[in-house]
Amino acid sequence: MTLLSRNLLAQLAIDLPLSSKLLVKKLDTAPQHDLNKSQRHKLKPKNFHCPSGVPSHVALFDDVITTGSTIDACITKLKEAGATKVDVWSLARTPAKGDESN
Repeated sequence: MTLLSRNLLAQLAIDLPLSSKLLVKKLDTAPQHDLNKSQRHKLKPKNFHCPSGVPSHVALFDDVITTGSTIDACITKLKEAGATKVDVWSLARTPAKGDESN
């Protein structure tokens, strides 16, 4: 994800600090693609850890958002650690069943 983030920021000519250490997964859980929707929604913020203080405004990069459970857990943890605004940047979003407009 760091490689994608660097390339995106370079293409946009944006100078932002990048850190893959700001939010870390602390519990070893099954890969998300192996879980069904119900299992994914059980992902909790306690599965993540912010080892140090976080800026007030954070941009969170994710390759694909499927159910949004991981993003929700990460946002909650970042806000618990002091972020007041969290933007989510993603390359793709899996459409909801029956949503033919995407």
